[in-house]
Amino acid sequence: MLLTEFIVHHGLAQGSLQEIFLDAQPRSLSLCVLYPTNRHLSTKVQLLTTFLQERFSGLSSGLN
Repeated sequence: MLLTEFIVHHGLAQGSLQEIFLDAQPRSLSLCVLYPTNRHLSTKVQLLTTFLQERFSGLSSGLN
């Protein structure tokens, strides 16, 4: 299992961990956000969906 860098960053920086599978690629990620379309979206939901779109837009062309 591959771990994201933010989980292991401290250990890598300290030298207690080291990368061994440098050419390994993680599995693709599918992400869906579901919300009712017949209601006004709260600011929190709007901000979350905007953040997710911006954060993951470069990872997959299938994210809408």
